[in-house]
Amino acid sequence: MTKKRIIEEKETQNQKKLNWCSTYLTLMKGFVCVGVLYVPSAFVNGGWGVTMIFLAISAFCTCYCSHLLLDARAAAKASSYTELGRISYGFTGELLVNLAVASSQMGFVIAFIYFIKANLHEIAE
Repeated sequence: MTKKRIIEEKETQNQKKLNWCSTYLTLMKGFVCVGVLYVPSAFVNGGWGVTMIFLAISAFCTCYCSHLLLDARAAAKASSYTELGRISYGFTGELLVNLAVASSQMGFVIAFIYFIKANLHEIAE
C-alpha cells in the first residue's frame, strides 16, 4: 500500500495544474455536447430572455462550485474526487462520490442514446 501511495504522489506532482481559465474551458467542453443537443429546444420552449438569464445563472453556479471543489482538493491535497470524498467523510464519502460520478455518467449516456434514437427515428420516417 505504501509503494502505491508513493507512486500516486509522484504522479500527482508531475501533473500540470490548470488555472481558472483552463478549468472553465475544460468544464465548458464537457458540457458542450449536452448544450448542443438540448439548448436549442430550451430557447424555443423558454424564450430568448428567460433562457439566457438561466443559462448565465447556470454558468455562474458551475464556475463557483468548481472553484470551491478545486479549493477543497488543494486544501486536502487530494488527487481525485474519490480521494477527496474519503478524506472528507471516510468510506461513506468515497462511496457517495463514486455513486454520484457513476450516476452522472449514466445520465449522459442515456441522454445521448435518446438523442441518437430520436434522430434515427426521424430519418427512418
